[in-house]
Amino acid sequence: MANMSGAKRGLVGLGGLAGAAAAFVGIIIAIHEGLASGRIDLTEEGLFTLSEGTESLLSSIDEPVTLRLYYSDRLGEEVPAYGTYATRVRDMLQEYEALSNGTLNLEIINPEPFSDAEDRAVAFGLQGVPVNQSGERVYFGLAGTNSVDTVETIPFFAPERENFLEYDISRLVDSLASPRRPVIGGLSSLPFNGAAVNAGFGAPQMQNEPWVGAEQLSQAFDVRYLPTEFDAVDADVSILMVVHPKDLSDPTLYAIDQFVLRGGHAMIFVDPHSESEAMFPQPGAMPGQTMSDVPKLFSAWGLAFDSETIVGDANLARRVQAGSGSNLLAVEYVAWLNLRAEQFNAGDIVTAELETLTMASVGWFSTTEGMTATWEPLLRTSPASEEITADLVRVDPQPQDLLADFKPSGEPYII
Repeated sequence: MANMSGAKRGLVGLGGLAGAAAAFVGIIIAIHEGLASGRIDLTEEGLFTLSEGTESLLSSIDEPVTLRLYYSDRLGEEVPAYGTYATRVRDMLQEYEALSNGTLNLEIINPEPFSDAEDRAVAFGLQGVPVNQSGERVYFGLAGTNSVDTVETIPFFAPERENFLEYDISRLVDSLASPRRPVIGGLSSLPFNGAAVNAGFGAPQMQNEPWVGAEQLSQAFDVRYLPTEFDAVDADVSILMVVHPKDLSDPTLYAIDQFVLRGGHAMIFVDPHSESEAMFPQPGAMPGQTMSDVPKLFSAWGLAFDSETIVGDANLARRVQAGSGSNLLAVEYVAWLNLRAEQFNAGDIVTAELETLTMASVGWFSTTEGMTATWEPLLRTSPASEEITADLVRVDPQPQDLLADFKPSGEPYII
């Protein structure tokens, strides 16, 4: 991820097309820039200093928002660590209320078993967890409502998300204070949204099913798919999501650059070999022409990306079957990677909670001299990695040959 300084702040660059879940979270991050980046400090008096992004959000609320913290005292009695965490959550919520100029109202509720308060917590969708063998349930969640009865919840405050507590609360408040869904401008050379494709010469066009990622985006955002050529991005677009761009014209590249320069956020997905395109080639595409790149933009932004190489990793290689008939073998395919926790940036909300991620034929990024952006990688390989010519995987890949010729460089790659 690259967070541009000054006018270029908000650019996000990601390699490969296998991060739909991370992309979804990344969009939320970009829209609410600043909510997760601010430091949260516990003072000697037990008060939290909220980030500038959160303070700006609270000062902009123009309709009443009610937050109801459902916390079972019994949980803290049984597990003291939860009692300590609940104090932190309560103190932070009270700070939100104090900075909201009266537009945010906080209620703290102890939902006793079989009470109306417990019924209300369940109705909101909060998660009750059993605290003993008799099945008694306790609650530690947040339900927020606004003047039009929109409901947003944090079903349970999990301690493992403590580093992102301010972000989670601020996102909930922002969703209630700004019920209008943010607009995402989507551009892709792939049938990401189920666009029709030509089945072959003389055959009618076929309508594909939208990708899972596209369906998830449409549930939370107003997704506006753009034509392959445009000379300006509409002013109401919050995020520009460019998936597998191929042969974009100079006017389109200029429009994307101007969008970022004026403070817009862009997510650019590029690939040295799109396995999706290889399975469903686009009309007129030559075999093996499955790469995507925006070299003029990357060069201007201080990024280097080589669309003619992929990164293999002997430590992360996925086992596949290679050969045929009686010669069928189980082989470590160094071009397909199973990333583990140590490959993820644990300090960024996009990747902090990922445990595994499978990526195929991934590209890699580096920076150029004079780059003015803040370079924040999200994914990296292990040191047992090597650059591989992309042509070796684009047409008739041979996993056993790639493994036999593999010579690790000893350096991890940003992917």
